[in-house]
Amino acid sequence: MQPLRSRPHPALFLAFFLGCASTPPAESPSAEKRDTVQKFCEVDALAGLAAADDPLGIGARRTEWLTAHVDTPDGIYLRTLLSVQGAEEQARMLRSEARESGLARCAFADSLEAEKAGGLSP
Repeated sequence: MQPLRSRPHPALFLAFFLGCASTPPAESPSAEKRDTVQKFCEVDALAGLAAADDPLGIGARRTEWLTAHVDTPDGIYLRTLLSVQGAEEQARMLRSEARESGLARCAFADSLEAEKAGGLSP
């Protein structure tokens, strides 16, 4: 009579494979999304705008330029989300998007924080 062979428990195989499985890396933003967020952050420079020149109309002019020059799904979505928020919340959202996209700074967010006005409009 042959001795009984013990086989490893199936849970050991599962634990081994789960332990060896690597965690997928966090997705880096696409080049298109980074470019889109960069356009938002640099809207004043790209559009030739200065908040000091037109403090009351700057938000509408920013919105107009972004509408004409950013037509990606990410851009349209971001513009829509921003447009229903106040200037301070827009600045926070822009900073978050810039950080997620790997941008070191966001001039538009800086301007919104300093002026407390001039945000995008619906």
